[in-house]
Amino acid sequence: MPGPMFWTYFAGVALAAGGLSIILNIQAPLAATLLGIMIFIWLIILHIPRSIVEQPAGKGNELTSVFEALAFSGIAFLIAHIAKPNGNHRSKAV
Repeated sequence: MPGPMFWTYFAGVALAAGGLSIILNIQAPLAATLLGIMIFIWLIILHIPRSIVEQPAGKGNELTSVFEALAFSGIAFLIAHIAKPNGNHRSKAV
């Protein structure tokens, strides 16, 4: 990829801004959705190809990264769903 330092700083700023937005509840559903999309794209273009290529030699480390990125993406989407105003996240008393 061209400009690796740019993308490194861009991703770091995006992760920090998304986290602050969720913590401060400023456009939290949008921030969480964008974080989930960004991490899911990393899963597709970075982690899955690396786990396929380095599967025998990596001793499962890259496969662990795949599941870690998938979990982080899912958590971000879950936060986006829960943070929606008027969302269907009310719990019913039993």
